[in-house]
Formats: sequence, C-alpha cells, structure tokens
Amino acid sequence: MMRYLKERLGVILFFLAVGVIFAITFWLYKLPLLAVLYPYAICLLFAIIAMVADYLCMKKRWEAEWEEQQEQKQRALEYNLQVQRFSDMMEYFTVWVHQIKTPIASMHLTLQNQDTPLSRHLLAELFYVEQYVGMVLAYLRLGAESSDYVLRPVAVDNVLREVFRKLSRQFIEKKLTLSYEETGYETISDEKWLAFVIEQLLTNAIKYTKEGGVTISVSEDGILTIADTGIGIAPEDLPRIFEKGYTGYNGRTDKKASGLGLYLTKQVCEKLKHEIAISSEVGKGTVVSLNLVRPQERLE
Repeated sequence: MMRYLKERLGVILFFLAVGVIFAITFWLYKLPLLAVLYPYAICLLFAIIAMVADYLCMKKRWEAEWEEQQEQKQRALEYNLQVQRFSDMMEYFTVWVHQIKTPIASMHLTLQNQDTPLSRHLLAELFYVEQYVGMVLAYLRLGAESSDYVLRPVAVDNVLREVFRKLSRQFIEKKLTLSYEETGYETISDEKWLAFVIEQLLTNAIKYTKEGGVTISVSEDGILTIADTGIGIAPEDLPRIFEKGYTGYNGRTDKKASGLGLYLTKQVCEKLKHEIAISSEVGKGTVVSLNLVRPQERLE
C-alpha cells in the first residue's frame, strides 16, 4: 500500500489542491461552503473507488513482476549451476585424458620394442584408443563457451602429412594404398581442428575399406577430396550421417561405431566455416568433399 501511495502521491496532492482551491474561492466570494463540499465529497468517493480498483490492478502487476523476478533468479541459479557442473566435468575429463595418456604411452613403448604381427596389430588398435580419448575432449570443447579456435594461414600439405604419419600403421595393417600429390595449397583455418576433421574422415575411410585404398586431392579452388574404395554408405543413411549417435547400417554391422565421429566433424566444420559434403555408392566407395575456402574469402 505504501508503495502505491508513493507512486500516486502527485495525483492525490493534485486532487486535494483542487478541493482547497474551490473551498478558498467559495469562501472569498462568500458562497456557502457546503455547495462545494458536497460535490467534492462525491468526487472524493468516486476517486477512492477508482484508486482502490487501480491499486488492485497494480498489485496484480507487482505480484506478476515479483514472480517473474523469482523465475529469472531461479533460471540464473540453474544456469550458473549447469555452468559449474560443465566446468567441473571439463576439469575432470581433462585430468582423466592426461592420466590415461600415461598408460597408453607406456603400452606404445612396450609394443614398439616387439616387431611381431601381434604387436603391430595392437599398436594399430591402440591408435583408436587414443583417438577415442581425443574425441572425448573434442566433444566437451564443442560445448564450451570460450572459443578454442585460432584462425591463421595453414599449409594443407603439412596438416595432411601429420595425419598420414599418425594413420600409417592403419594403412599398413589393412594393406591399403594412399594416393596423394602435394599441391602447396594454403587456407585460413585452425590447424589443430582442421587436422582433427581430416583425421576423422581418413579414419572412417580406412575403417570401411577392406581393399584398394584412399585417394586425396586438393583442387585449385580449395576443395579437399577424400575418395575411398570401401563398402560405401546406404542411400537411406546418407541424409542422417551427421546426426549425433546415428550409426546407420554400417555402424550396426560393425558393432563398434559410436555415431560421434561424423557428428563432431560436422560441428567443427561449422565452427571453421568449412562446408562438407559426402556422396557414396554401396560397394564402390565414398567421396568426401571439404571446402577449405571460408565464405567471406569466396566473396573477396
């Protein structure tokens, strides 16, 4: 009530002032004061009724505003709690990744000292363990508010060579060929994340190619193409291959697919502004096209 009276104080004082002015005017002209007090009292009654109705309306509005403020506070509290949980999860998995790298490195050293078919096979499998660990961090970083992307000139040949080196055991293990000629092409991108994208695409190509090989090329207009002679992708699966958790026919057959690799690849490409497209024919292979030219560069 006090809040309402404070907000309407000017109107109340004006109404009282009008009554006083009329009373003084009637008194100066020696007119009967009852002649002004009677209609003034009636006006005052209506004014009180109007003020009560106005107060009830304002009270509802204040209550609605108070409830909205409480909801905003609750949402802010829940948001801060989610941010804190995400931060704690990021911290935990970051520590976990660094901890898991120690036994992985130890296994690498042990297996590298044994040049046997079994050790070579285990080293190839160990690579996938490392890759899955990297995917965990990539998945978490995609949801982080802080930007982890540093755009600068990147030599595509250097990125590809580094990825080829990491995947060399997988090519040897499956006896697949790799065809690529250096082009000297340079683009604007984030070198680390671009390497992540290419590594995911090449890993898929190796995984679903039983014989033959992979051919990689970069056109003059900046289209990186990765073509394999693998089992291909079913037509009904192609529209959904970038969905999170979607494995399709090949994934259900393989039993090991997580459905995260291409999802993460697509998300990173969107962050980097690199368009990606995949075409495929069952039994003949898959072709991935990655446009290394960012949209603003195309307009220049």
